[in-house]
Amino acid sequence: MEYQRVIRIQDVIYHLIAGWREILTCMLVAAILVAGLGALKPAPKPVVQELTAEEKKTIRDTYITKDGKAKQWQNSITYLSDTNSNLNTRLKYDYYLQIDPENRVNKRFEIAITLLQTDDMTRAEKEQLSRSLSLRYLQQVSSETFMKSLAEYGSMSLNAAYIPSLVSSEITSSGSVVIQITGPNEEMIDQLVRNAKDQITKVIHTELDLHQPHDISFVKERVRQTKDDQITRVRDGLQARIDRNNSSIEYYQGLIDQGVEEKLAAAEEEKNALSAQPPAKPSVLKNIILGLFLGFIVGAFIIFLRERKTISGQDISALARQLNLLYIGTLPCRIMHKKDQKRRHKLDDIIRRLFKRYYSEDQATKDATYVAEVLNGLAARVDGNQDDTLRVLIPGTVGDTPREAALKTVQDALEKRGTRVLLEAVGDLAQDSDAVGALQGASGLLFFWGFSDSEDKIVREFQIGTSLVPNIWGVIEADVKSEAYVSSSK
Repeated sequence: MEYQRVIRIQDVIYHLIAGWREILTCMLVAAILVAGLGALKPAPKPVVQELTAEEKKTIRDTYITKDGKAKQWQNSITYLSDTNSNLNTRLKYDYYLQIDPENRVNKRFEIAITLLQTDDMTRAEKEQLSRSLSLRYLQQVSSETFMKSLAEYGSMSLNAAYIPSLVSSEITSSGSVVIQITGPNEEMIDQLVRNAKDQITKVIHTELDLHQPHDISFVKERVRQTKDDQITRVRDGLQARIDRNNSSIEYYQGLIDQGVEEKLAAAEEEKNALSAQPPAKPSVLKNIILGLFLGFIVGAFIIFLRERKTISGQDISALARQLNLLYIGTLPCRIMHKKDQKRRHKLDDIIRRLFKRYYSEDQATKDATYVAEVLNGLAARVDGNQDDTLRVLIPGTVGDTPREAALKTVQDALEKRGTRVLLEAVGDLAQDSDAVGALQGASGLLFFWGFSDSEDKIVREFQIGTSLVPNIWGVIEADVKSEAYVSSSK
């Protein structure tokens, strides 16, 4: 069967209120300790007020934006930083600077121009026209558009901004246009050469041919490997500029930092002057309130620890339905606490009345009479001689004075009715062999379970009882939480 424990909120609240002595004691002790420790704690020394990070940032930003010299220094730092950023980018990505200065590879070719439809021209006119076309070709291959077109095609992705440093062009004495291309590797050089020839043939020649018909060809293609000290000089020059700019940045930054430190020192001194007040004394009231709160928490924990078995238990009526047993009713059990009798207070009586935790003889008699009537009805249904006494055993009640007293009240009610039912208390079926032996010949079995009974007790009684006694009369719930109420006259 599924065994579930429940917590009754009413029980939790009752035990918290009923334990007012423990809670009050803990609160007073904790309040005294916390207040005492607070009073003994030495007064805090005056704390030097330091500027926060946000305040320092505000002072620095204000100084840089408002002070004329600082603003000029900051503008110089910004300009030099941007310049260095561009120089570093060029050092890293400029294709010309990536070339090995000891082994620079150059590929060059000439554009040979052959004029057409010149039968009516003189030799001088032909030379002039050829010279004009060469100049126009030179102008085209030196243009920004031509340089960008070299980076648009090919397997390698190139940055057009660094192509002009790899391509040079000139006109020879014979009137031919010479183009020379270099690069950090042969793959890039070959791609640039192919793109240059394609652009000259398909675009430039097509455009210029409309003005003067002519043919072109690429001649005198050569490859040279040379040493180029200019590459090293350019690299060193760029790095020297970067180093000079960094030195200037450090100088201007030092001037700004010096000015900021002076402003921060002045602001910190002003802040300490404004906040130079005697330190606040520790709040006694605050410490007392904190101690009372901590004492309440400790007292409540102690009560929960002490009453953990009485605030968590079984819902007997729900358990009876689950086990398909008849739930007969509730019997209050008188529990006397001698210790409580000695220190009883009127507040205890009020709390017990408020939560109905006192023992009432009238209510006990009424509940016992009801249970007796139900048992009489069950006895009438038992087969056999109507004059024979029916022994109904109640396991787990021998030695339990409150439950034995409650059963005696029921037995008295049965005898007043002249019943043949005899309630017989027996010991724990899980441990008492005499109790198990008494089950033989019993007319029936009646379970007397309470909210705080353990799982093992309930499970063992149910398993052994249902196995050895065929007639299970039902379940009575023992209200073991009801405490005896004693009037102040007593």
